[in-house]
Amino acid sequence: MKNDVSNSIYAQLAQQFQALSKKEETPTVEDMKEFMNSFEKAADQVKIDRCYEHCTVGKHSLFYKQAEVFNLRKDKDKAKITVGDNTHIKGELLIFQYGGEIHIGDNTYIGMGTNITSGESIKIGNNVLIAYNVNVIDSNAHETDYLERRASFKGPLLDNEDSIAQKSTIETAPIVIEDDAWINFNAIVMKGVTIGRGAIIGAGAIVTKDVPPFSVVLGEPANVHSFLPTKVDTEFLKRVRHSLAFIEKNNPSLKGTTITKHQHKENCHLIKTENTTKEKIIFYLHGGGYIQGGIDDYLGVVSRIADVSKTELFFVDYPLAPEHPFPAGLNDVLNTYKIVAQKYADRSIIIMGDSAGGGLALALLQKVRSEQLPMPKAVVLLSPWLDLNCNSKAYKTLKEKDKLLTQDALWKAAAMYLQGGGSPNNPLVSPLFANFKGFPPMLIHVGTHELLLSENRRLAKKASVDGVNVHLEEWEGMQHFWYGFEPKAPQSESGLTQIKDFIDLY
Repeated sequence: MKNDVSNSIYAQLAQQFQALSKKEETPTVEDMKEFMNSFEKAADQVKIDRCYEHCTVGKHSLFYKQAEVFNLRKDKDKAKITVGDNTHIKGELLIFQYGGEIHIGDNTYIGMGTNITSGESIKIGNNVLIAYNVNVIDSNAHETDYLERRASFKGPLLDNEDSIAQKSTIETAPIVIEDDAWINFNAIVMKGVTIGRGAIIGAGAIVTKDVPPFSVVLGEPANVHSFLPTKVDTEFLKRVRHSLAFIEKNNPSLKGTTITKHQHKENCHLIKTENTTKEKIIFYLHGGGYIQGGIDDYLGVVSRIADVSKTELFFVDYPLAPEHPFPAGLNDVLNTYKIVAQKYADRSIIIMGDSAGGGLALALLQKVRSEQLPMPKAVVLLSPWLDLNCNSKAYKTLKEKDKLLTQDALWKAAAMYLQGGGSPNNPLVSPLFANFKGFPPMLIHVGTHELLLSENRRLAKKASVDGVNVHLEEWEGMQHFWYGFEPKAPQSESGLTQIKDFIDLY
């Protein structure tokens, strides 16, 4: 298609030039205007043709006259810039001399004034809409060391081979923009970022962290504003709801365990063992990403916690998403806490939660504080999930070490939990953003091989600054909530003993 267009434009210009040269009389103004219009079209087409010369292009894809393609590699390898089928490009694609590649999928649009600049790798999926004046760059472009930067400018910046031999202080990290994403005008996408499928980047946003699929991000730097309504991934939901059967299978309930449903709250259960006493009570909120989990999965785990700590345990089966999105679970937990606080007013209450239940525990404490309810004596958090943006550094640095959690699975769970319109930046959703003043003493257990490590460290630091007595225990080499998934590990036994000792203080 491109050759047909080019040949037609060049042929028209040649014909007009030949006709003018054969005229005996002086060409008229109209003749010259017509010729200059054809000349401008030909000049534009020359520029467009150069774009095709520097890359590999699929069927029916078009570069427009505003487009530019710069392949600065010494070998000019066209395979390093690829464009799929039916894609329209009005912006600039550039790969540096020292490296870089750009791969764009099918049915994608790159707007005028947009710059896609690579020193490592930029992959743009199918059906992506990138508006005008967007900048996507996977490196810091120039050296941070001033001597190296000075050397780069000794000769022509783009042609001086000596100046590009070593780029020791140029930082690069790949960018991935998944299918169906929409990036609005004047946005900036920085190195190392993954933008999930169907995500919308607001105008002028500066994206420095990974963006969840089907989310809307805004601001400088960009934060998730909301999740878009999407069809529930029923296969994923079915799969994860069966995954906690592993906990049930590997954590048989202790002999002598009794379980009693609360007379006014059938979704709540009082757990006792032969060793539990009535001095205190644990108010337990289970994990499962707000979309799975319950007493059938957790009875063995919580019976061990109750037995070792010698404390009766009140287990709350709160309503789950996507059937009951935020704030349904939190509201139910709050109402249940009011009942427990009144019924067991003579006992010390210890709030405990694992994973999502740990985040829910901190959301509950915010509600308890705001409604001036009796505050529990202490809180125990086991691998708590604290930030539903799911984009801390640990999601990259510990990706290979965490054998249980994945960023994609957590994003899907977050989207289901927040489909009612909640924001992951709401402190009641992501308590990492909360104010912790007035909170009770806090014990945090987290494994050094889990994706949630960074946010747990930040929680401990923030809560300590807010005056909370915090005990953060990082368990070397341990996975997420090892008490449930690795109950026979020595760290499970020693960890339960530490929990008992902490509870004994209050």
